[in-house]
Amino acid sequence: MNANPKFLSMTAKVDESAVKPFPKSKKIHVAGSRPDIRVPMREISLSATGMEANPPVHVYDTSGPIPIRKR
Repeated sequence: MNANPKFLSMTAKVDESAVKPFPKSKKIHVAGSRPDIRVPMREISLSATGMEANPPVHVYDTSGPIPIRKR
């Protein structure tokens, strides 16, 4: 089986829109069932409906690890 040179990882590129942040959302981590487990979630801010504010929605985020921030 020969590798198709068109799909070699050396020439692979990721579409810029695939790695841009989602609008009105941020990646968070929620404590799991043990203190050493943190579940990746995305907090999505919702617009108000009429005069009523809506709380943010949390969804499971499979986009990969969050970058380590320098302190």
